[in-house]
Amino acid sequence: MVAQITPLVIVNRALSRIGAAAIPDMAAKLPSGQIIQDVYDSVTEDILAKNRWTFTNKFAELGRASAAPAAGFNYAFVLPSDRNALPDAYYAAKDDFPNRPMKSFAHDEGFVCADPPRLWAEYRFLATPDYWPGDVREMMVLALAAELALAIREDEKLRALLRRDVYGDEMAQGAGGQFGVCVMMDDQAKASKQLGMSDSPVAGWHNAGGLDAGEWGF
Repeated sequence: MVAQITPLVIVNRALSRIGAAAIPDMAAKLPSGQIIQDVYDSVTEDILAKNRWTFTNKFAELGRASAAPAAGFNYAFVLPSDRNALPDAYYAAKDDFPNRPMKSFAHDEGFVCADPPRLWAEYRFLATPDYWPGDVREMMVLALAAELALAIREDEKLRALLRRDVYGDEMAQGAGGQFGVCVMMDDQAKASKQLGMSDSPVAGWHNAGGLDAGEWGF
């Protein structure tokens, strides 16, 4: 049985890279007093926001809010609590995805307002390590190790070396290194999905119910 990959596993792998001892939980504090969980959140949220990763795509129905909708709309819906940004698109029916997104809606203080009585959203969620492909896990470990090298060892040179492993040298402008490899691999996954959802026999099977949206990474 494969052990679950948790945030603690990723952090302890990062600590091992810089020769530091493992920690028992994410509430452990750095010498500066900063909590490990905060460092983990800062690094992973930043990397997840830097690219439209296929493994962060999600398609789900939104819950109806009890709040009154914004003027001009019939209903208010609660935005997903696990989102990494505002949804990319909204749909009045599940079968409208992905070709018929809504054009009329409004965001209002944590809600989205629209006219249909039900609403679906396509959005990017804060994927936990068990959703990350192996190459992305390695990238996250390196990125965390870089920040921990500075926070624990006060080693700016080691931090710079690790960040170069993650993002490449200055010429790469933050798009090289392990990050660049991960983006390339993820782009190949996107191309496979687009081919599968074309007018090919595979797409016909998908449209007939052979796969649901969740099995395509949404």
